[in-house]
Amino acid sequence: MKYKLGVLGKGISYSLSPEIHNFFSKQCNIDIEYKIYDIEKDSLSFIENFFKNGGHGLNITQPFKEEVGGFYNAPPSNILYKINNEVKADSVDAEGLCADLSKKNIKVNSGTRILLLGLGGAGISIINSSIFRKCNFVVWNRSKNKYKNIQRDFLEFKNNYDEKIDLIISCVSEINNEISKIILNTNLQEFAHIYDINYRNETNTHYKKISLKKNVSFNSGEGMLVEQAALSWSRWFGNKPETSHVKAKIENGRL
Repeated sequence: MKYKLGVLGKGISYSLSPEIHNFFSKQCNIDIEYKIYDIEKDSLSFIENFFKNGGHGLNITQPFKEEVGGFYNAPPSNILYKINNEVKADSVDAEGLCADLSKKNIKVNSGTRILLLGLGGAGISIINSSIFRKCNFVVWNRSKNKYKNIQRDFLEFKNNYDEKIDLIISCVSEINNEISKIILNTNLQEFAHIYDINYRNETNTHYKKISLKKNVSFNSGEGMLVEQAALSWSRWFGNKPETSHVKAKIENGRL
């Protein structure tokens, strides 16, 4: 049996998800067809037709995470899966990020001070996750209206904020002068990290330059993507693939 899977989003032709899931397919000996579904709009109609026509599972990316989560009475969602033929939505953004941070030996624990940039679907999922519950969040977002979606204590970033930051998590799709100034003027711990959840994006280049100026480490989001893929696979098939080999292939430019 060949299982029908895919990733749904807009402007995602660059996605590594098919290659990652095909790697898992061979590793787990499960036959799949995983496609990129790059659409402009009408995500809910697409999803309905996908599952009516034999779909087994979908990953959801921007700009549809919040729309899909809302429809299924869930948080902003990046995975759809079936239980007893009923489609369910969930987010594995926070869990995937945490897994990659751990494997990169980036410690996140009680008292870790995080500057979170951007409150789209991923940003909201991360800050509201129980995984990061004991961390201290300082948040910046272009639209202040988004702050109402945060379900925990946090500080809104102000220009006079002077506490030292341990970890910057960027969930914005592009960097403007305001974001650059925020990071360049932020006090960072000696062993701080900048983590951009994007990959193959211009933001990676900007953050790499900033990290060199600030003398801190930088990571882009390929590792998070792989960990999310493994978590998705676990929801779809009941077993979680090993991730180190496919990560090594990506890092070495072989995937």
